[in-house]
Amino acid sequence: MACFGTDSLAGSTLTLDEGMRRCVAFGIPLADAVFAATAAPARAIGRRDLGSLAPGMPADVVLWDDDLVVSYVWQGGSLTEPA
Repeated sequence: MACFGTDSLAGSTLTLDEGMRRCVAFGIPLADAVFAATAAPARAIGRRDLGSLAPGMPADVVLWDDDLVVSYVWQGGSLTEPA
């Protein structure tokens, strides 16, 4: 049985957008869900250059609609094909 602190990795087949929808539907504030999906994992792996929008940071951004369905994605500041 794996547990934290044993160099194991937990995973899921759940997509990030579905995870966001479930968190918010469960009552987690959107800002907290976004932090948990972005800045928290980036910090956990020591990547202070990821997980926030600020000058000098990589411009990887997802735009969700009101139902938290992906509308657009930018990678490195460039718009990808609409979802």
